Amino acid sequence: MDIEKRNSIISFAFFLAAVAIVIYMFFNFRVAVILALIYISVVVVIKYPSILTTIGRNRYAFGDSANGYKWFERAWRTGHLNSANLNFYAYMQLKIGDTTKCLKALEFLSKKDMTDREYVKYKSTLSLLLWKTDKKHEAMGVAEEVIADYRNTIIYGTLGYYKLEMLPINEALDFNREAYDYSSSDPVIIDNYAACLIKNGEPEKAIEIYEKIISNEILFPEIYYNYGTALMKIGETDRAETAFSQALECNFSFTSTIQKEEIVDALKNLKK
Repeated sequence: MDIEKRNSIISFAFFLAAVAIVIYMFFNFRVAVILALIYISVVVVIKYPSILTTIGRNRYAFGDSANGYKWFERAWRTGHLNSANLNFYAYMQLKIGDTTKCLKALEFLSKKDMTDREYVKYKSTLSLLLWKTDKKHEAMGVAEEVIADYRNTIIYGTLGYYKLEMLPINEALDFNREAYDYSSSDPVIIDNYAACLIKNGEPEKAIEIYEKIISNEILFPEIYYNYGTALMKIGETDRAETAFSQALECNFSFTSTIQKEEIVDALKNLKK
């Protein structure tokens, strides 16, 4: 359903509501009730996808990702997700490793009007999909294309990781330092920059940066793993073990850049 048609239906529903009120006040109660019920039904049908996605987002926010996913699946099947919810759904599919559904959602999203922020999210998810399906140069190309016109924490974080993995350390470090200057509070940007410092032989500086955000709050496994790696490099094995153990407590997904097995191996190596 396109926006113009949707707006027409909503306008008609409001017209019915107004007519129902007039009839109730001056004429026939039963007719007013019937029109009111029609109005309510139309509004519920129009708002149904939004209702489903709101429930899904709330479940997801409270850590119930499985049920959050189910509510979004129902919303997806209506065929009427807006661009913001399509972005969320596509990324959700990528996180659970369903690259086919992710691509289908992105293709659908590409035909919709998007705000600048929604566009950056769309392109970022598309580039991550390419990266996770072994099209790394294409993934970097998409991210480079976006950052030429738009700069925010999402694209800085995505492209910063690609550069860390693919480019010489001096180039990766320069870019991730720029990203850190842009936002020194974003966890992904912090992790990329600190990981560059470790790779560049500066673990002490990386530790200083990590300790600004390391707390009792569970972040994501890469931060604790890289923090532990930096600690290990300066001989702080007990603290490194704690960091690796914290990494294992985090949630892992298809988009994670570190696997549990790698962290378990790091712990075993500490104890040798």
